[in-house]
Amino acid sequence: MPNLGPKMLAAALCLLVTPAMQARAASTVETYLANEETEDESGRLANLYYLAAVLDSLTAANRNALAQGYALFCPEDPDVTMSAAALHDFIDDRIAYARRYEDDFERYSRTVTVGTVGLQVMAEVFPCDEAALSAILPPERAADAVIERLFGANPN
Repeated sequence: MPNLGPKMLAAALCLLVTPAMQARAASTVETYLANEETEDESGRLANLYYLAAVLDSLTAANRNALAQGYALFCPEDPDVTMSAAALHDFIDDRIAYARRYEDDFERYSRTVTVGTVGLQVMAEVFPCDEAALSAILPPERAADAVIERLFGANPN
């Protein structure tokens, strides 16, 4: 049998725990919470793998937004945000907040995706103020981005 190496073993583990997730493209908060409540670690691992993909997608979307002159969130380095484990902790906090303040948490958990919560978290952790936008956007685009963020489309 060939030596699979750590990357291949990690991929195999991901395939083994993926059935714990429902078979659909976007995982809801309800699914995320069900995975967290599994008796073994497989549900939490499935969530962490899913969050790694969410981070990759959000980072790519933010890079695309930056290329168009605006940002979804503003880390100091656009290519470095946080680990899946850190995002997991932030999402847990965000869900706990929603559990307390959402009028209909059951509906929220069935309809809101983990990716949406992830984007909310990223925007809160890495807010886009004028300084952050200036650091990551080209100078000629930073001022316009701030105006658009505050007032909508720039009239100029």
